[in-house]
Amino acid sequence: MFLAHIAEDGREEAVEDHLCAVAERAADFAARFGSEGWAYNMGVLHDIGKYTDAFQRRIKENGPRVDHSTAGASIMADSGDLGALLAYAIAGHHAGLPDGCPTGENIQRETQDSTLTKRLERFRAENSSGATWLNRAPFKRLGLRGSPGTPTPLVGAQKSGGYGAGFWVRMMFSCLVDADFLATEEFMQGHERKSLPSASAAELRDTLEDRLSMFYPPRTPLNELRCRILDDCRAAATGQPGFYALTVPTGGGKTLGSLRFALNQAALSGHLGAKVIYAVPYTSIIEQNADVIRGMIGREQVLEHHSGFDFDSVDEKPEGQEHVVAHNRERPTGLGDALRLAAENWDAPVVVTTNVQLFESLHSNRTSKCRKLHNLAKSVIVLDEAQMLPVEYLKPCLAALEELVAHYGCTVVFCTATQPALDGIIEDLPRPVEISQAGLDSFEKLRRVTYCLEGELDDARLAERLRNEKQVLCILDNRKQTRVVFESLDDDGTYHLSTLMHPEHRRTVISEIRQRLKEGLPCRVISTSLVEAGVDLDFPVVYRAMSGLDSIVQAAGRCNRNDGRSSSESLVHIFEPDDSYRRPREVSQRAAVGRSVLRSVGYADGGGGLIEIDLGSPEIMREYFARLYDIRRDGMDKGGAYKKLANDRGGWGSYPFKSVAEEFKLIESADCSVIVPSEAIEEEIELLREGVAGRNAMRRLRQYSVNVYRANLPSLAGSVEQVAEDAFLLVNADRYSSACGLDLTDRHGEGLMW
Repeated sequence: MFLAHIAEDGREEAVEDHLCAVAERAADFAARFGSEGWAYNMGVLHDIGKYTDAFQRRIKENGPRVDHSTAGASIMADSGDLGALLAYAIAGHHAGLPDGCPTGENIQRETQDSTLTKRLERFRAENSSGATWLNRAPFKRLGLRGSPGTPTPLVGAQKSGGYGAGFWVRMMFSCLVDADFLATEEFMQGHERKSLPSASAAELRDTLEDRLSMFYPPRTPLNELRCRILDDCRAAATGQPGFYALTVPTGGGKTLGSLRFALNQAALSGHLGAKVIYAVPYTSIIEQNADVIRGMIGREQVLEHHSGFDFDSVDEKPEGQEHVVAHNRERPTGLGDALRLAAENWDAPVVVTTNVQLFESLHSNRTSKCRKLHNLAKSVIVLDEAQMLPVEYLKPCLAALEELVAHYGCTVVFCTATQPALDGIIEDLPRPVEISQAGLDSFEKLRRVTYCLEGELDDARLAERLRNEKQVLCILDNRKQTRVVFESLDDDGTYHLSTLMHPEHRRTVISEIRQRLKEGLPCRVISTSLVEAGVDLDFPVVYRAMSGLDSIVQAAGRCNRNDGRSSSESLVHIFEPDDSYRRPREVSQRAAVGRSVLRSVGYADGGGGLIEIDLGSPEIMREYFARLYDIRRDGMDKGGAYKKLANDRGGWGSYPFKSVAEEFKLIESADCSVIVPSEAIEEEIELLREGVAGRNAMRRLRQYSVNVYRANLPSLAGSVEQVAEDAFLLVNADRYSSACGLDLTDRHGEGLMW
């Protein structure tokens, strides 16, 4: 028997059985977008190379590693243009989607020998006298489909390639690798994986509708307005794919409104597996949104997927297994373990994740990142705080969304109080349909603050202003300035917030801030912009350094958030910060555009008191984003991902999947992390020292880590010990304070501990 796998208990799986299992699963996945015939053939061919003598020696005699993927890719490539496209997926089903040709500006030099073209050339040269081993494959029994026809997403696609063809390859790759993972896992474990006890979109819609009934009939003017927005969200759902916008000011209930629209839209689509995907810019917003959604439809229906989520913290375990450590991925013991498995391929009715996770997966070449993508088909994708999509990546992000809507049955919702003007950025992208007219009309009714232009405020005058307020939030764009202003106050009830504090530290401080605000105690918070989008804080006064109008309006959402004061009493002071601090180029540019919009409506740069218009109105926001995007028109495709994947000249064999994936980083992340010791992670630190820290341990360590650039490490000389390639343990407790977090002040004369 020709073997594909041998389980730990000695059971053997024939290659034929594995190929059939993968082909059937892949076809089921791809049926959602009319590509099941091609997916079945991929499944049949993906491991056809396991019939070779070399692979059989590998599995039966522990022989040397062997490339068993290129054989199937070669057969698929010989079947025509569409086969040439799917050769990428078969060749990369273990190592990841490769680049195409070894020449051309799209391909990195170091990857040329591993390109698809080079691999096919080597395989054909090695089998030039004929691949006799192919006679071992029972193609008739395997049911290889001779002419699957043009897949639905490629009907009318350009013959030379194009963005859509490359996108289809990645979706088909997702079908193949997820089918391969699941089929292999099932054989190796001897049983099917334990899935979440998930409900259909229609069942979840009914559950939500039942919960929302508590808000009807509305008993206050505010709740009456919120109910009108909720009613609009239900009425707007048609089940037809498209782009939508939910533009609702702070306090309008956009989380519940978007959920009502999304579940009704998914239910009306008629697809049993339709999912709802929430993509959010910050983990702080994810946690809040996920809690709200879980409260409405049930915790077992919601997968929260981001680097900071601790699956072990999900405390629902079967009776008698409450203390089972959830590190064994083979035998799930409770909800947390089922959620961990579901995170591998987003096999859950509602997924709440990050923009980074969504869009980097859509441009990835890695199997682990791409497994989930086929589950996006027929889904409703809600982009919360949509204005936070990075301008430098707007073209590839919007192109991916346009493909999902046009060819994969998706609905996309841009959900925010500060709606960006995205139409026209890429060709054929339509202007989104507004979901709620009541939401658009509610900005003046829900106006909770008054803006005030202050002109320039140096650190001393700013600190004096803040000292005179009992409760105040000040948001700055420079971490050094944030610390300087904080230290100049440094009295009881004054707090500092920045990314130099690890996530668990920030959560603790924010909780303490909320309590002081609730009790009416003095509370002055000096923070970077990390608090201005989605963090549930309510101050009577906010100071915001001049920035983009979207940031200013988001900061205003932390002022009078609970509508406990009149708008005239709730002031948002906009000021020009001390110019001795360096601000990020992006912030400076957005601030310049913000000033230009203020001038256009009659407000000069140098101050001048109260602003009588609402800066957060849809009209002002549209004008602001239109100006911002106009000056950034040539800078929306960082690294050329969209241009390279559009592939308008290279043909089927020229897609640079690997190169694009390596360059596509939605957020420029720091190089390494500094772990701050705590009793809560002693065991995880020891595992990391021993080199055996698993995924769960790393998740917990991230909650006590500060991300820094490698260029910052000399400032921590003698204070950190390297415990992994990109991880350092803080060994000098003096370099981390309960007030400000990690101290990156340079101290000379000390050395790193390696």
